[in-house]
Amino acid sequence: MQREWGRRVATYLVFAACSSGCSSSATLRLRDGREVRGKISRSDADAVWVESEGHERLVRRNDVDDVTHPGRTEMVVGGILLAAALGTGIAAGVSSSNCDHPGRAGCVDAQLAGVAAVAVGVPGLFLEFDSIATYYGSVSRYVPPAAAAPPPPTRSDGFEF
Repeated sequence: MQREWGRRVATYLVFAACSSGCSSSATLRLRDGREVRGKISRSDADAVWVESEGHERLVRRNDVDDVTHPGRTEMVVGGILLAAALGTGIAAGVSSSNCDHPGRAGCVDAQLAGVAAVAVGVPGLFLEFDSIATYYGSVSRYVPPAAAAPPPPTRSDGFEF
C-alpha cells in the first residue's frame, strides 16, 4: 500500500513539473498565417508591442487575427492537482476512521494519504496562482482595439477651440 501512495504522489509531481514548463508567452496569429510569440509589453489602438529574445517588435492590430494568452494549461493542471489533493485528503479522512489502534495498517494508510495530499496540493496551488497571474497579466497588457481607442470628442456648444 505504501508503494502505491508513493507512485501516485510521484506521478502527480512529475505531472506538475512537466506542466510548469508551459509557455509564459502569448501567441499572436497574424492574418497571413504567421505567428508571433513573446510577452505582450503594451498595446494601444493601432499596435501591440511584443518582447521576444531581448527585442521588442511592433505588430499592427490590423494584422492580428487571434491572440492566445499564456497560463491556460497551467490553470487546468493546477486544478487537477488540487482536485487530486482534495480526493486524497478525503481518502485520508476516511482511512483515519479505521485508526483505532496506532501502528495498524489503517493508521499508516491515513498518514500516507495525508502526506500525499499535501505533496500534491502545494504544487497544484502554486501552479494555479502562478498561471492566473500570468494569464491576467498578459490579458491586461493586450487591450482590445475598441477599448484602446480614445473616445471621440463631443461638442455640445458648436464652438471649436
